[in-house]
Amino acid sequence: MYCEGGECLPGCLDDSNCPTSFHCDNHKCAAAPGKVLIDSITITTVTCDGCTTEGVTAVLKGEPVVGYPYGVPCATNVLDRAGSTEFGSGSSARFDGELNGSQNDEEEAMIGGCFHAPLNNQLKGGTLNWKGAGTWEPESVCVDWQDDTVFANECEISKVAGNANQFELVSCNEIAPKTKCD
Repeated sequence: MYCEGGECLPGCLDDSNCPTSFHCDNHKCAAAPGKVLIDSITITTVTCDGCTTEGVTAVLKGEPVVGYPYGVPCATNVLDRAGSTEFGSGSSARFDGELNGSQNDEEEAMIGGCFHAPLNNQLKGGTLNWKGAGTWEPESVCVDWQDDTVFANECEISKVAGNANQFELVSCNEIAPKTKCD
């Protein structure tokens, strides 16, 4: 977050708001060249009972760097497309900033800080927060990368004790030989 004209906004104001070796470019922390960027995030649902409304936010943690020893974080806004069901029982929803194969401002805004985030082909953990109605049970989160020479990463899900709507990403691993979440 940075403040401008008395209003706090998401993003950075200068390089000091970014992890070591990152720089602030147009209020976004940008990685040095050579980092592997997120291409898409896929969330798989086990069940969703009474889910009359949907929406999930995600925080992902990538490569550990100075200042972020548990991984460079990125955060999405609410992932939910109007007029469709992304988190129905047994379904998977993919978020990549595109709609029907083309760049889309609304889709990109949904992904927020995770859009092309420089987690450098490392998914170390994170959290999901259910923002919809009903009882949602996610199965996994998969992240693939803009570099087709690296493997996609997938995490299992564990419920956070005392909060029915929060889940932790655990047991994150590359899913060789797959380079895409599919």
